[in-house]
Amino acid sequence: MRAYFWGNMYLSSIQQGIQAAHVVAEMFAKYHVDDDHSMTLLDWADDHKTMILYNGGYQSKLIDIADVLNASKKYPWADFREEEASLNGAVTSVGVILPEGIIALADHMRRENETANEACCGYNDDVFIYPNSTGDIIELEEVDHNDKALASFMVASRLAV
Repeated sequence: MRAYFWGNMYLSSIQQGIQAAHVVAEMFAKYHVDDDHSMTLLDWADDHKTMILYNGGYQSKLIDIADVLNASKKYPWADFREEEASLNGAVTSVGVILPEGIIALADHMRRENETANEACCGYNDDVFIYPNSTGDIIELEEVDHNDKALASFMVASRLAV
C-alpha cells in the first residue's frame, strides 16, 4: 500500500511535497468516520507511510485525476485547493492511497507499454492476476475502466524532481 500524489507542475518540488502533506490532512479530515476508507488510511499511516510524488502537469490533468478517483469511490483520496484569495482556488495536489493490486497493474502496464485502452495479458474477464510481494498469486477482482485509467495516469506520470 502506497500513497500517490500528483502536484501542479507550476510548483517547485518542495512545494509539491508540502501540498501533498496538505492532501494527507484533507484525507484524514474527509475520512474521520469508521469505514473502509478510514481503515485503509489508518493502515497506510500506521504500517506503510510510503509517498510517491508525481509532477501532475496542468491543473486540468489534476482535475481529470480527481474526476477518476471521485467516480471510482474505491480508494481514499483528496485534493487540495488553495484559497480563492491567494491562488484563485488553484488545485495544487491530488492524492490517493492505493492497494498493492493497482500498483501491480500500473507496473504491468509500464512493462508491457500498455494504456488503459489496450488489452492486458494479465486480465481475464476484468480480473487482474498478479504475484504479490511474497510471490503468492493474487486476483484483483472488478478491475474497471477507472482502475485502468488510474494505472495509466501512474504510468504516464514522472516523479516530481
